Amino acid sequence: MTDITETREGKAARPSRSDTLFKPEVGGTPSPWGVARRSRKSMRNVGYTPGLAAFPIAVSSFSIPSTAFPPWALMWTLAVVLWAAFKILAWNQAAEDRPRGWRLAAYFLWPGMDARAFSSRTLRTPRPPISTPVWPALLSITAGLVLLGAAAHAQNPTLAAGWLAMTGLILSLHFGSFDLLAAAWNRAGFPVRPLMDAPWRSSNLAEFWGRRWNRGFSDVARFALFQPLARRLGPAAGTMAGFAFSGLLHEIVLSLPARGGFGGPLLYFLIQGSAVCLLHRRGSCLSPALNRVIAGVIVLAPAFLLFHPPFLERVLLPFLHVLTTRGVS
Repeated sequence: MTDITETREGKAARPSRSDTLFKPEVGGTPSPWGVARRSRKSMRNVGYTPGLAAFPIAVSSFSIPSTAFPPWALMWTLAVVLWAAFKILAWNQAAEDRPRGWRLAAYFLWPGMDARAFSSRTLRTPRPPISTPVWPALLSITAGLVLLGAAAHAQNPTLAAGWLAMTGLILSLHFGSFDLLAAAWNRAGFPVRPLMDAPWRSSNLAEFWGRRWNRGFSDVARFALFQPLARRLGPAAGTMAGFAFSGLLHEIVLSLPARGGFGGPLLYFLIQGSAVCLLHRRGSCLSPALNRVIAGVIVLAPAFLLFHPPFLERVLLPFLHVLTTRGVS
């Protein structure tokens, strides 16, 4: 099924799949979150979603006393509250394909936002089976645990130990445990896709953020922010709004518990959004290999703004210390 991609002037361009990126030949600025659609029903569904998302954010950020939890516990509390809010928004947006009953419970046991994968209507529709490989997930878990162990046994915890711990956590969770869970749901007949889809294979920066890294957030950003804003203000505005929103969420989850590093995560994602828009204008003139190198540099070089020293030193390393000391005892 195709949708109509709209240019900034509002003129209809040729059809494009809703889950693809803007192409240079179509016009407009590419976005990691798909195309602007004409569906009025879609607009009704998403018109109030940013407001619903803002409520749990505000409650979780300001109603929890700063002394109630250690920083690492506050981080996980905020992350879970935001995750649950987005799960509800994604479930609501699925409309007639919302999972119900035990399928709704199964949906909440999956970290992704693809509610339709658990719908009875989806399960009745013939489709090619999805099979998530298990061995790469097991290798990722092993590598992640090795890095976490190295960080935990560092004689003097430093920023280097913090980066080891952060890398180990991403490998063991996002590329390991979540992939194993996806494989389990696939075997049970639910067509969920891993949250991470080999991001190192991205041909450009927009593909990295929109199709290969953390599909859970990109799904929400697509229907809640990009599509309504792109229809009204153009795809560039929708793209920047999605990245700015991601930056604010990371400020809440990373900077707020650490009581420091404010502004770094937001700046990081504004850099990413600006680069996506800029590379749309210049990227088509570059070779595929150079596009991949540029994407890697843009993602990794400013990562210190995202996982800033206050977060690593005050939140992540203490959390790792709690895990290791309680594990030993």
